[in-house]
Amino acid sequence: MAHDETPVQATDLATLRSRVKAGLAAKKISGRQLEIKLNLATGVLSKVYSGRIRLTQNLLAQVATGLGVTERSLVEGIVFASIAESMVGSPVLDMAQQLATQRDDLERKLAGVQAELVAMSNVVDRAERKAAAAQDETIRLRAEVERLKPFHTEAHELRQHVRVLSGDFVRTSKQLEVATEQLRSTQRHATGLAESLQQWKDYANSLVAKLADGNKKVAAAALGAGALSFLLGIGIGAATSGSDGD
Repeated sequence: MAHDETPVQATDLATLRSRVKAGLAAKKISGRQLEIKLNLATGVLSKVYSGRIRLTQNLLAQVATGLGVTERSLVEGIVFASIAESMVGSPVLDMAQQLATQRDDLERKLAGVQAELVAMSNVVDRAERKAAAAQDETIRLRAEVERLKPFHTEAHELRQHVRVLSGDFVRTSKQLEVATEQLRSTQRHATGLAESLQQWKDYANSLVAKLADGNKKVAAAALGAGALSFLLGIGIGAATSGSDGD
């Protein structure tokens, strides 16, 4: 390839390093964390920066996917640009990018479920406080009724008030039960999504390993079958969660 024939200058390596560092900063992760995420050996990035390891198509695709950027944005204008140009139209690369998009969507959905879980917990807390306040008020009014027993007329009116508050307490208790069940359903949904995300990560790691070994045909076949199975699994999990909520 052209990048093998053209000498790699120190400025090319410095530019590549600065662009990767910018991507790491945007993701708020370290270089080592990216290596772990991509199942790379410790120090691979440093060796690429220093020119001790040649930048390959697979490694460039992995780093770009891990940072959520395009391969071209990392190597444009430097000696490694020919690598990105030779990768245009690669079915394996296209599928990897689709999986990266699906992973980002799952992470956003999980964040949404977690936010919903927090909101539901707040609802339950408010319902519990309201129930406790209603119970305290009921106890106080019952004591007041006992104190006013000699005054039959006033005692009768207070008993009516106690019955109303008791009804409020029962309704509030039922609302608390409903809110608690909704919270449990949301927790099951969150657990399902977390399991789905972990399955995706495990599958993505196995694919990265295949890409690193250069077995593109096997990786492409596994990727197509795995993506369909993974998406069907998400749909079944979502349907099950929905039926639990009903």
